[in-house]
Amino acid sequence: MLAQAAGQGGIGEALLWLGGMIVLLMIAAGGVLVLRARLLDRGARSGGPGLFLDELRAMRDRGELSPAEYDAARSAMAARLAGGPQGDAGAPDSPATLRARPGVDLTGDPLPDSRSGPQLGPDSPAD
Repeated sequence: MLAQAAGQGGIGEALLWLGGMIVLLMIAAGGVLVLRARLLDRGARSGGPGLFLDELRAMRDRGELSPAEYDAARSAMAARLAGGPQGDAGAPDSPATLRARPGVDLTGDPLPDSRSGPQLGPDSPAD
């Protein structure tokens, strides 16, 4: 279309078509940006703590959660919102949990000194 208009000497008509296409492209890009902003905003609003608590209450009322599970989930969410410990960080260790003293690994060997740089062992390739 542009080549035909330019070939007939209608450079002005070709520029008019080109300008129209650019305007249409800008309108389409603006529509995509508006749609994207609405979708992202909707996702941010739906994840609020109030709605999550409402879902938990509904699950408890339908019998999908036991009262103990509901209380555990509610207190975990309250601790997370308050900036408290998350997950089972405050839970006591089970007998199967292995914890090393600071400065040693689980075998009891001291940890390498990270300030002295990488340590090359006998099996390490030399540069």
